[in-house]
Amino acid sequence: MTQQKINLPPRKWYSLQQGADKLSQETNQIITSGDLLHYANQGLLELSVRIDFENINNKEFKLNIHNSNLNNVLDDLYNIDIHCWQGYKGKTDFLKTERFKAILRDEFDFEKFFEQMKEDCLISEDGLSDSEEVFSKVNEIPTYDGLVNNEYNVDIRTNIEKLNGFFAIDFNDFEEILIDEQDPIINLEAVTFRPSRADNIENGFGFVVDGRNFNNKQLITLNKDSIFIVPEELELFIKGGKPIRNLNSFENFIEEWKNPTRIINPTLIRKENVLLDTGTVKIFELNEVPYYLQAEAQNEEFEEIQSNKNKGGRPSKNKDKIIELARKIFERYPSRNRDRIAEAVVELINNKNYLKENFEISLVTVRKYLKENNIGKYRGKSNPIRNLEQFL
Repeated sequence: MTQQKINLPPRKWYSLQQGADKLSQETNQIITSGDLLHYANQGLLELSVRIDFENINNKEFKLNIHNSNLNNVLDDLYNIDIHCWQGYKGKTDFLKTERFKAILRDEFDFEKFFEQMKEDCLISEDGLSDSEEVFSKVNEIPTYDGLVNNEYNVDIRTNIEKLNGFFAIDFNDFEEILIDEQDPIINLEAVTFRPSRADNIENGFGFVVDGRNFNNKQLITLNKDSIFIVPEELELFIKGGKPIRNLNSFENFIEEWKNPTRIINPTLIRKENVLLDTGTVKIFELNEVPYYLQAEAQNEEFEEIQSNKNKGGRPSKNKDKIIELARKIFERYPSRNRDRIAEAVVELINNKNYLKENFEISLVTVRKYLKENNIGKYRGKSNPIRNLEQFL
């Protein structure tokens, strides 16, 4: 009797290795878990982690970070900090998607806070408010002397009642952290957490988890088994991906609010509205406008580029130049695989202005060009290609 193939329901998450296997199957290429860590280290792929936390009665707390070293270091922790950003947009005490649930206790009022800061600036002789007072208000989060996991007495600083589910790992600075692709150990000091961008939570909700010993050293770490990938992120990656902006400067934060990369399908963008500009201090708000009006928030040059991209004219125009560049890189690095050659091409064109014009191309398109022209060694080395300035 012939057995029928079972139609399994779609997975809600993948382990790191399962994600690599899934991509290998979908792309017909050998992709390792180390490759996925490499892409994540560049902001090209979003990773997630399972976190469960509960404040039972301000005296008892439950905390689990799946497959982390938490249970091994709890006895050494002097304090734990697990708090959400205060005054996030559209503040609510309850958030829920298919992937996570969060119950919060955020009592901070950003509107009143900024009104007070504006008044302080106006009456101050130098046009400045007291920065220490400002930050003390922002960081006004209660601390409890509590029992964690029925075993350890620890000081816990929190404004969260409950967390349950999968949350995205947000690296503080992609340029400062280098993940070991074979044995990744990610210290929580280098990351924060937020909803997966597939959840499309647009109110800015995010939180930090931090556990320090008596010498103020952060001890909690993630490893390869702690990391998961949501299916929407794999689908997005197969289609060419959506790079996550590095938030290593104030300007990048502003750009992220205006044109988010931590949401797959944004419904809103933000325009700057200056509330106060004394020459010394500038206070502004970002007003929300529907995402379909995004073109109005961009300059004419950007609109022209997008129009040309949509028509499909510009990429084909530069196809020969792109293939020529790929051949140069492959001649210089004949042992590298196709993915590494493609990454180098995208980096040179999108970020280093190789073509001397305002032009971008996706990783998927470059891979297609390389495959058509047999550029890149099959099962070649996966080492990143450095020193790209030699091709400029």
